[in-house]
Amino acid sequence: MIRLEWVDAARDEWANIYVAAGQTKREMMADEMERLLDRLKQDPLEVGESKAPFLRVAIGGPLVVWFKVSPEATAARIVRVTRSAPPK
Repeated sequence: MIRLEWVDAARDEWANIYVAAGQTKREMMADEMERLLDRLKQDPLEVGESKAPFLRVAIGGPLVVWFKVSPEATAARIVRVTRSAPPK
């Protein structure tokens, strides 16, 4: 299993998004984040798409999660969490 870490700022971003959402959206976003974290722990190179060496981005529902994968692919570090733009 892959070691998963958070940058403090990313954890704060996730907390702010979660708190700002209504109860129904909180549950949906928590489920999306849990699914994403489970996938990252299994194989982070199969999650999302590559944006730069070792930097990847994944979209899960309204969440956009940026993460770095160690060169050996033994660890993933979440570096940013934002909300995706609402559909037009």
